[in-house]
Amino acid sequence: MAKRKSPQTVAFDLSSEKLSSKSRAYDALFALNQHVEQALRDLERLRQLGLFETRFRRESLKACWAAIEETRAWINFETTEFLQEREQRDWARFGKVRRRWEEKYEDPKDALIEAERLTRKLAPKKRLK
Repeated sequence: MAKRKSPQTVAFDLSSEKLSSKSRAYDALFALNQHVEQALRDLERLRQLGLFETRFRRESLKACWAAIEETRAWINFETTEFLQEREQRDWARFGKVRRRWEEKYEDPKDALIEAERLTRKLAPKKRLK
């Protein structure tokens, strides 16, 4: 039977599989965008070679360019939306881990200092009433 990980252990699961999955997604998106740029540069080279002489062919080239850019934007949108959701979950999870650590090692005097600061901040407002 597999041993279950505690929540604290899961938050710090820095296995290469988990880390590489995240970085591979960003890396793949970067590579895809580079390849799209190369495809657009190649289309421009074909245009410069005079392969799109007629007005219809030039308009067709513009439509191809627009379709490629639309596809790139769609892929980027879908991918970054997924990654944004993942990053938001990770931000919340690691924020909890950090706060637990801070609470564990918090100096009790820090709470008193913060209370005094808040009291001083609120004091002028009470006088105005």
